[in-house]
Amino acid sequence: MANSILTQIWLINADLSSINLEGADLRGSLLLNAKLRNANLRGSDLTGADLTDADLTNADLTNADLRYTILVGANLRGADLTGIITQSNHFDSSIFHLTTMPNGTIESSSSKVIDATELLGRYAEGERYFEEFILYRADLSGADLRSLEWGGRFTHVNFSRANLSHASVWPTRFIFCNLSGAILNRCYLGSAVIAFSDLRGATGEMIDCDALRLIDVNWQGANLTSTCGNGKFSPSCYNSIREDGSFVNGWS
Repeated sequence: MANSILTQIWLINADLSSINLEGADLRGSLLLNAKLRNANLRGSDLTGADLTDADLTNADLTNADLRYTILVGANLRGADLTGIITQSNHFDSSIFHLTTMPNGTIESSSSKVIDATELLGRYAEGERYFEEFILYRADLSGADLRSLEWGGRFTHVNFSRANLSHASVWPTRFIFCNLSGAILNRCYLGSAVIAFSDLRGATGEMIDCDALRLIDVNWQGANLTSTCGNGKFSPSCYNSIREDGSFVNGWS
């Protein structure tokens, strides 16, 4: 698969150990929790790719483009990072957070990653606008987050029973998140993507979900209505379980 064009491909939980992706175009791809041990990624373009929790042990990333690449929780132990490109406009744009580096040290250098304590503290002080930030393994269960305007990438975040009423979520990805019992009244979900997540028992009226996509999501028992069509909550979904327990095979 050397020199392949694989832009924006989803390979979540994929076992790609020892794969040859030399020179591949992987811009914007989602490789969360992917196994890339001993992979050949020499000269590959990973600009904007999400490698959260990926295992890159002993991978060859020589001359790879890692600008805006998310490496949160990734394992780079023994990886070859010779000549990697990380700078854009004279600043380091790669996102390292709880990343195991080739020598075994843990790197956390990105200001884009915030934790639950910081988010809740800033919210309590009146801040409502959060742009392009990352939440990783945060516990926001039961939190009052009404009227937030935010966009970013949320992975392994617990939003169970959180109140997200009147929140505006522009292009945002919720992956491996718990939204069970969340309150979503008049929430604007726009073109958000919710994947491999739990929405069981969530409630919400007049949700704007015109371009929302659900992938491997369970919203059984949820009580949700929409601003679209006849008011029924019926977003584009893939391999998901609807509120009545029926399974959607493929895209619907």
